[in-house]
Amino acid sequence: MQHAPSANGRSLVDGDVVAGVLSGTSADGIDVALVRIRLDGPSRVGSIEPIHGETAPFPGDLGPRVQGLLGGEQMALADLARLHRDLGTAFGAAARAAADRASVPRLALVASHGQTVFHHDGDPAAIGATLQLGDGDHVAEAAGCAAATDFRMRDCAAGGEGAPLVALVDDVLFAKAPRPLAILNLGGIANWTVLLGDAPALAADTGPAGALLDGLARRRLGAPYDAGGAVAARGEADERLI
Repeated sequence: MQHAPSANGRSLVDGDVVAGVLSGTSADGIDVALVRIRLDGPSRVGSIEPIHGETAPFPGDLGPRVQGLLGGEQMALADLARLHRDLGTAFGAAARAAADRASVPRLALVASHGQTVFHHDGDPAAIGATLQLGDGDHVAEAAGCAAATDFRMRDCAAGGEGAPLVALVDDVLFAKAPRPLAILNLGGIANWTVLLGDAPALAADTGPAGALLDGLARRRLGAPYDAGGAVAARGEADERLI
């Protein structure tokens, strides 16, 4: 879904700067990537030039509110609506702040994934159901440009599983790599993409990755994650398990 702010709505053109905003499965901050897009024809992105990337902390009490919901806390409908609003504002503000730090005067678009709080697990009764928080209109207003959101929901509505989404961009990111090519993405949930050349990409989730490790760090270390893998590096590998 596209959301137009109170000003500056137009089509993308070659050389535009786009911000991608994501709070992943581990929900430990707001990741922002700024890229310059190069178009291959009127409607296809041919290449992506990275400009700047950073992770911003959740402002105020937003982080604990998200973690509480992900941890199974019951939330009243009014509180859920406020969280949806506040996340959208935070995502848009993070994109705008990153652009300012990178001396980018104008963003053409913010692509905001949102914070996933539910995604179907294969249960037939839940197929096609997914929910990401972070209202797109608040993203657009806080960033000062148009916003695109609800990527998983659109794919589910079209008959897909809504995940993984990274396969949509892998062909562009690895355009110069020889085919066939297999790519493993270790995010909160791990997933793989296989690029076969002219055939459509194959992609699937493989299981938990960073989400379990971050959860273990919060429980055992009292920290959001094992910074630099410092604690893990002090251990010894179990050769039988390997």
